[in-house]
Amino acid sequence: MIYKLKYESKQHAEQDLNAKGVIDNAEAIVWVGLIIDTPPVFDGLELITEATYLDGYHVDVMIDQEIEFNNALNPSNPKHTFAGW
Repeated sequence: MIYKLKYESKQHAEQDLNAKGVIDNAEAIVWVGLIIDTPPVFDGLELITEATYLDGYHVDVMIDQEIEFNNALNPSNPKHTFAGW
């Protein structure tokens, strides 16, 4: 199973995944973190517009068991994927 999860912070993600036994049993955990919504704009080396970010701290989990998450996402344009999945 692959889960795309959104948390308030990395600390909340670590606590939840540890409590559910994911950290010790996952095939892979990718701490995606903040996801850029709109990239920054530069003129040469001068920053014109700051990047904007999607809400939350994002984590992707690959694990061979089904786990109940109430914060799972199903993005239409994921920023990270597991190769071959």
